[in-house]
Amino acid sequence: MLERTESFVLVENQEIDLSTHHRNEIIAERGKQVELLCSNHSLAYLLWKKVPSNDIVLYGTFINKTITKVFETGVTLGSKGSVVIESVDIRNEGLYVCIYNDWKFDGIQVTSLSVIVYPEPSYLKVEGCNHETYCTLQVQRTGSLTCQVKGIRPVVKLKWRVVQDKFADLLTFTSQENSVTKNGDTADVILVTEFEALETTPERLAVECLATGQHAHLFRLTTTLDLVIIQGEDHITDEPVVETKGPLVVIVIIAVLSIGTILFIATVYVVYTEDAGSRRTQNILTMRQKKKLFITQLKGSYENLFNSIKPVPYLEERYAVNSLFVEGGMECLVQDNSISWQRLDSYKCIQSDCRVKSTRRIIEAEPGYGKSTLTLQLAYEWCGGVQESILKNVDILILVKLRQLKGVSSIYDAIKKFVLPRDSRLVTDDIKEILSSCSPEKVFVILDGFDEFPENEKNSISDVLYIIKRRMFVDIEVVLTTRSFCLPKEYAPQTKRIRLTGFDKTAQEKYLQKAVTKDDKSASMRVKEALKDNPILIDLCQVPLFFVMFAHLSRDNEQLRKCTSVTKFFRYIISSLYKHFKRKMEDINVEIVNVFENDHDELDKLAFSSLTMNTGQTDWSKDELNELLGSEFLDQFLSVGILREYENTTVIDDPGTLNTKKVKFYHPLFCEWYAAHYVADIVAKHAKSKANSETFPEILESLEPNKFHYIYRFACGISQTAAKTIIPYLQDMKGRDRFAMLCILEQSGKVDDIIDNVKNLCTREIHISYQDSRLLQRSIVQIMVIASTRNIPIASLWLEDCFHDVHISHEEIVLKSTISLPVMKCLKELCIDEREIKNQEEIDKIFDYANKCSSLQTLKFRYCLLPQSIEKGKPFQGLSDREVNVLWYPQLTWYQLDFTYGTWKYKDSDFLLDQLGYDKEADSIREMKTSKK
Repeated sequence: MLERTESFVLVENQEIDLSTHHRNEIIAERGKQVELLCSNHSLAYLLWKKVPSNDIVLYGTFINKTITKVFETGVTLGSKGSVVIESVDIRNEGLYVCIYNDWKFDGIQVTSLSVIVYPEPSYLKVEGCNHETYCTLQVQRTGSLTCQVKGIRPVVKLKWRVVQDKFADLLTFTSQENSVTKNGDTADVILVTEFEALETTPERLAVECLATGQHAHLFRLTTTLDLVIIQGEDHITDEPVVETKGPLVVIVIIAVLSIGTILFIATVYVVYTEDAGSRRTQNILTMRQKKKLFITQLKGSYENLFNSIKPVPYLEERYAVNSLFVEGGMECLVQDNSISWQRLDSYKCIQSDCRVKSTRRIIEAEPGYGKSTLTLQLAYEWCGGVQESILKNVDILILVKLRQLKGVSSIYDAIKKFVLPRDSRLVTDDIKEILSSCSPEKVFVILDGFDEFPENEKNSISDVLYIIKRRMFVDIEVVLTTRSFCLPKEYAPQTKRIRLTGFDKTAQEKYLQKAVTKDDKSASMRVKEALKDNPILIDLCQVPLFFVMFAHLSRDNEQLRKCTSVTKFFRYIISSLYKHFKRKMEDINVEIVNVFENDHDELDKLAFSSLTMNTGQTDWSKDELNELLGSEFLDQFLSVGILREYENTTVIDDPGTLNTKKVKFYHPLFCEWYAAHYVADIVAKHAKSKANSETFPEILESLEPNKFHYIYRFACGISQTAAKTIIPYLQDMKGRDRFAMLCILEQSGKVDDIIDNVKNLCTREIHISYQDSRLLQRSIVQIMVIASTRNIPIASLWLEDCFHDVHISHEEIVLKSTISLPVMKCLKELCIDEREIKNQEEIDKIFDYANKCSSLQTLKFRYCLLPQSIEKGKPFQGLSDREVNVLWYPQLTWYQLDFTYGTWKYKDSDFLLDQLGYDKEADSIREMKTSKK
């Protein structure tokens, strides 16, 4: 080693125990591109290898200059040190290890890559059946069935079974041994099974051949057919009876003798075979007529949805979504040279903006941010033919509420049962035929509420999961909505992610004028003034649901406008709902109402279970809740508006469906409110037990703070005793100390109670990083706002690769996460990290913001590319007059802005940075940023 002059030596420690590291499992289809991720951070160096052979795949170092070398053909180095295999093959299978350094820490990422091959043809072939039509085989009571699949990898096991469990004992299958023939990398699987039917077996019985075993979930392989069992010596035809599920035209010829002439009178009957959808139409519709009827019925269903909006549960009047809808903030995840969330102008540009062009998109947000409202707005635009809409050229819009799909695997069945009217003449096969006949660009699918999808935690064979993975409706545009912390475990690599970020001041004002105050400017001003001086409400009302409720309820209510905690705000919302309900009641009933308002233990437990037990259940049958909660209790909560009732179509064992009454919370946040009561009660009981004084209750381990932060905040506000356990629990968690302070605030709703903690935090450097969650960023900003309103000095704020822009009109910095940072009059030092300042206008906006921070003494730019000279405009002069120290640290040396010349000089020196020195610093910044990509 070192026989030649080397710029670096990469030494690998091969004594690494990989069993202690988490392993990512990636399954890729042969011939497709696949990317193996190394790290989400920028890297200093990395090494990819395969184990146990220890064959080097590639390595790279990005210190000073980029040096990479690839050892395996068909492999390239991707962003953030990932391995990109252009066309994955069986030889690429194996265990991959990435050993890296992200400029701070060493790390290891282990990835297991498995390659699958879909069979050809892509279905299970049953001997005697034509796959293009539904098959019926005539058989004796004993016989054999043959099922096979060809060219598959990995091997699956085939199995015959009776479709309906209640008939399973009437038909027995024997010798279900699979015969496997290897064909190079793939295999053919054949199953020949003997069967025997009992005397009591129905003449017609549905059976299916399906793939089972360890790898069955990778393929959607099942074929269903009917066996028609011939009694005794009845003749069995040589050919299978193939039913097309369509109309069967039967012509009956009647011979009539009339004066030496035989007259033939042909009577035509139209008979319909009945499948699970049960055709009951009286005449045959053409494809054009079916499509027209389908569209008409879809629009009728959607109109019922978007014309029934109630911004506050007890409001008698229902609104059309367009009369209330105001677009909030939106951003998209971009993964080019780095991973970052970038602002998106509008939902109307998701088809034109190249960053989110795809046939698969996920719209994510926390509860209350308007995901479902946006889907209803799109439905409104489609039904009304709005010319500016992204759906203006779409013939068919499919909007499915995923919470309804319990036990329903077919998307066509879901549309029939849950979208179309109950008496629709169209059946499942019609829907499939209509959608198949359309050009992909003429169909648009919205799957609303994946976080409420009953099948999202199961290994079920569901069309929804195949659509999400882009293995169904491949070229049709699909939008999926979900909570940010409930993304699908697997989704198509082409999927673009969009995030709703809530209401800024502009959106709030638009909503007030559109839906609440109309032309009443004084009422609008009262609402805005209530927000202006209340940092808790400022943060809370960025959530559209909270702002909508606040706007409608606070116009003439001083008490609500003075709410100083999330708990107080929500408690007042519940109280308002009950007060409105009581006005309608006779005095004799008021006492009962008060009992139920404050006694809801069973509902609390039910709410907690639905959120944390992975049941996927977000609604319940009315009969079930009547038994669990009591009919009087349930009727009251439905009348108040906390719970709401709707009609649901349920799949039952026998052919057909059952329409039942279902109940769910008005909004998921109401569910979290009552779940928080359960948590507060359990934690408080744990705290009161002396034996448990040194431990934390297990219930907290099931509540991830990022996902359930409202439950934590509500619980601390509901119970002082519970808060004394919850807050230390959060403070012991890395990175949660600042969030714990917000829980402290919930205890009494008084800022005075956390002033000492705020003062302590503000004496240290405060960091906001692009890696911080939005919740953490919002928590930090809210604490700083509290400090600023109480004139508490803030020593230093570092914005680490999260600065986006300055909005002069709103006097705020906007972070990449779209969180707003208002002017901080007590801020002493501001540092902006890793930002390319492209022009004088950007410099002026930053200087203008700095001038408004009246206590600012130092403005720093670190790892930023700045202009060599800065114009002496008004913002520049303001900082000069106040003698604010403006510093620049490109990479190794600190420079200071010389206000006399408007150029940079060496810090604590009078020597100016010349052109050669500036070019060298600029090149080093560019090289550093390139090496981190």
